[in-house]
Parts: sequence; structure tokens; C-alpha cells
Amino acid sequence: NGLANFVTWLLSGFWVTDSQSGMKGFSKNALKKIDINSAGYEWCSDVFREAARHELHISEVPISVRYNRYSLSKGQHFSIGLDMVVRLVLKQFWK
Repeated sequence: NGLANFVTWLLSGFWVTDSQSGMKGFSKNALKKIDINSAGYEWCSDVFREAARHELHISEVPISVRYNRYSLSKGQHFSIGLDMVVRLVLKQFWK
């Protein structure tokens, strides 16, 4: 998660404690402006990149996460994170 936070910061300028949390809220204005067409884990970071592009304000609200045995067993592999970083960087320079 630290690597994803760092890459999110590099691409958007927003530093957040958990860039990969799927828990996000949007204003009507943000929903009209943000255009996300990512289909994977990079979606979470792409939201921040789009917010920066449209000069939107970001607020971070603390949440609690409770993992159960099933969710812990799914795990996250480094290769998934690396794939996400590559997609984000390519997308940044492809546009």
C-alpha cells in the first residue's frame, strides 16, 4: 500500500494514508468532471489523478477496517501492485 500511496502522490500530488481504499465519496460536481475508464486496482489511484487534473478538493476521513479470515486469505501479491503501477504510469504518459 505504501508504494501505491507514493505512486498516487507522484501522479496526482495528493498524499493520502490509503490510496487503495475503495471507500470514496463524490460531490455532484466531481461526478460530472471525473472520467475514469480504468478496469482494475488502478481505479483507486486514477480517481486522485483525475481530481488533480480538474483541480478538485480532496478530504480524507478516517475509517476502520476489519479483516476476517476469508479476506485475509485472499491477500495481495506484489505482482498485482506492480501491474497497477505500470498501468498508471503508462496511462499518465499515454494521454
